Amino acid sequence: MVSCCNSLDCEAVEGRYDDARRMYQAKIGGEWLDIPPEIVLDPKKPENHSPDGSFHACWNRSTKELLCFREAEPKI
Repeated sequence: MVSCCNSLDCEAVEGRYDDARRMYQAKIGGEWLDIPPEIVLDPKKPENHSPDGSFHACWNRSTKELLCFREAEPKI
């Protein structure tokens, strides 16, 4: 199992949901990247909640491989 969403490979990012394509995107390195649906963490699990309410992307810094993605908390 790959380490994911920890202080070594994860940070808050700009994120958005593309309704037409039904997928998330994250802005990493100034570029909007598609987030593969299989790496989006299940928001129903408490351990997957965003610690600060922001989108978070986790990736391998040397290969740029996306590891996981946390949704932002809904704005009320």
